[in-house]
Amino acid sequence: MEKIKLVYQGAFAIPDAEEACVVTLTDAQEKRALSIVTDKPMANEIKFRQLDKDVKHPHLVDVLARMICERGPQAYHVVFEANGNIGPKAKLVNATSGSAYSLPQDEAVLLAVTAGLEIFTNMEVLQKFTTPFRKDVMSVALPIVGLPDSLLKKALEKAVEEENYEGASFIRDEMKRRQEEKDEKNLTD
Repeated sequence: MEKIKLVYQGAFAIPDAEEACVVTLTDAQEKRALSIVTDKPMANEIKFRQLDKDVKHPHLVDVLARMICERGPQAYHVVFEANGNIGPKAKLVNATSGSAYSLPQDEAVLLAVTAGLEIFTNMEVLQKFTTPFRKDVMSVALPIVGLPDSLLKKALEKAVEEENYEGASFIRDEMKRRQEEKDEKNLTD
């Protein structure tokens, strides 16, 4: 896998979405942005760790970060790989053995920021799941698969209102996929 380094740019609130925020990672040249939708508490945790402040109530990520730092932060790194057409998936990778452990995307960023780990991806992720990045513009495109249901409904309404039928079709497909997942899960429970 070709390793392309990603850089943490920040965690930002999403207007009209009280419960959601976006974490932005860019390539080293700051030309492409990978946007990860998360909740406000996780975004605040990432911001807090990025400021390198003392943690009053350590989380599991702090314990794991200390263990990683004891081995040396170069012993591990975070990798975002393509997960079909659904979106990127995150892994913590042992650089020596190559063993990998799946993590939720936002937790992978939190761990990387806390432990000072490098974050990498590949060309497939950059081509499929990133958008152009402009540092002077405070907006990013959000991946449909990462939006919470409430924002997905608002996006559908806006696409229909703007007569963006292709966009509305993609959003409806994602809503249908989620409903099918829920129905399938209910059948197996």
